[in-house]
Amino acid sequence: MPRITADQLKQRRQDFIEQAGIAFDGMLGSDGQNGLVTFAQREERACELGDAMTRRLLEEHLEAEESREPDAVVDCPICGRPVACDATEKIELQTAG
Repeated sequence: MPRITADQLKQRRQDFIEQAGIAFDGMLGSDGQNGLVTFAQREERACELGDAMTRRLLEEHLEAEESREPDAVVDCPICGRPVACDATEKIELQTAG
Protein backbone atom coordinates (compact mmCIF):
# COMPACT_ATOMS: atom_id res chain seq x y z
CA MET A 1 0.00 0.00 0.00
CA PRO A 2 1.30 3.50 -0.73
CA ARG A 3 2.25 5.74 2.16
CA ILE A 4 0.18 8.82 2.83
CA THR A 5 1.32 11.78 0.74
CA ALA A 6 2.34 15.16 2.13
CA ASP A 7 -0.76 16.73 0.56
CA GLN A 8 -3.03 14.11 2.14
CA LEU A 9 -1.36 14.64 5.51
CA LYS A 10 -1.80 18.40 5.18
CA GLN A 11 -5.51 17.94 4.38
CA ARG A 12 -6.01 15.57 7.32
CA ARG A 13 -4.34 18.11 9.62
CA GLN A 14 -6.65 20.85 8.35
CA ASP A 15 -9.69 18.61 8.87
CA PHE A 16 -8.53 17.88 12.42
CA ILE A 17 -8.03 21.58 13.17
CA GLU A 18 -11.57 22.25 11.92
CA GLN A 19 -12.89 19.50 14.20
CA ALA A 20 -10.97 21.01 17.12
CA GLY A 21 -12.64 24.35 16.41
CA ILE A 22 -16.05 22.68 16.47
CA ALA A 23 -15.15 21.07 19.80
CA PHE A 24 -14.06 24.45 21.15
CA ASP A 25 -17.37 25.99 20.09
CA GLY A 26 -19.22 23.04 21.63
CA MET A 27 -17.59 23.84 24.93
CA LEU A 28 -17.62 27.63 24.96
CA GLY A 29 -20.29 28.64 22.46
CA SER A 30 -20.68 32.28 21.53
CA ASP A 31 -21.07 33.45 25.12
CA GLY A 32 -18.15 31.59 26.71
CA GLN A 33 -20.51 29.37 28.72
CA ASN A 34 -22.63 27.49 26.14
CA GLY A 35 -25.33 26.88 28.72
CA LEU A 36 -23.01 24.98 31.02
CA VAL A 37 -23.53 26.10 34.61
CA THR A 38 -22.19 23.53 37.03
CA PHE A 39 -18.66 22.17 37.14
CA ALA A 40 -20.05 18.66 36.54
CA GLN A 41 -21.69 19.84 33.29
CA ARG A 42 -18.48 21.50 32.17
CA GLU A 43 -16.39 18.46 33.03
CA GLU A 44 -18.75 16.06 31.27
CA ARG A 45 -18.79 18.14 28.09
CA ALA A 46 -15.00 18.61 28.12
CA CYS A 47 -14.47 14.87 28.58
CA GLU A 48 -16.89 13.99 25.77
CA LEU A 49 -15.21 16.42 23.39
CA GLY A 50 -11.73 15.36 24.46
CA ASP A 51 -12.57 11.68 24.01
CA ALA A 52 -13.87 12.39 20.51
CA MET A 53 -10.62 14.17 19.64
CA THR A 54 -8.59 11.28 21.09
CA ARG A 55 -10.49 8.77 18.97
CA ARG A 56 -9.97 10.92 15.89
CA LEU A 57 -6.22 11.11 16.49
CA LEU A 58 -6.02 7.34 16.94
CA GLU A 59 -8.03 6.76 13.77
CA GLU A 60 -5.83 9.13 11.80
CA HIS A 61 -2.64 7.50 13.08
CA LEU A 62 -3.86 3.99 12.32
CA GLU A 63 -5.09 4.96 8.84
CA ALA A 64 -1.78 6.65 8.03
CA GLU A 65 0.19 3.54 8.99
CA GLU A 66 0.15 1.97 5.55
CA SER A 67 3.81 1.09 5.19
CA ARG A 68 3.57 -2.42 6.61
CA GLU A 69 1.49 -5.46 5.90
CA PRO A 70 -0.70 -6.29 8.88
CA ASP A 71 -0.49 -9.76 10.41
CA ALA A 72 -3.94 -9.51 11.94
CA VAL A 73 -7.01 -7.32 11.98
CA VAL A 74 -9.14 -6.84 15.08
CA ASP A 75 -12.15 -4.68 15.85
CA CYS A 76 -11.57 -1.51 17.86
CA PRO A 77 -13.41 -1.85 21.19
CA ILE A 78 -14.53 1.79 20.98
CA CYS A 79 -15.73 2.34 17.41
CA GLY A 80 -15.91 -1.24 16.11
CA ARG A 81 -13.85 -0.45 13.01
CA PRO A 82 -11.14 -2.90 11.94
CA VAL A 83 -7.63 -2.14 13.20
CA ALA A 84 -4.43 -3.72 11.85
CA CYS A 85 -2.04 -5.06 14.44
CA ASP A 86 1.09 -7.19 14.65
CA ALA A 87 0.25 -9.15 17.78
CA THR A 88 -3.37 -9.48 18.86
CA GLU A 89 -2.39 -10.79 22.30
CA LYS A 90 -0.73 -7.42 23.05
CA ILE A 91 -3.68 -5.21 22.13
CA GLU A 92 -4.93 -3.00 24.91
CA LEU A 93 -6.47 0.07 23.30
CA GLN A 94 -7.26 2.29 26.23
CA THR A 95 -9.43 5.32 25.66
CA ALA A 96 -12.12 6.68 27.91
CA GLY A 97 -15.44 5.58 26.59
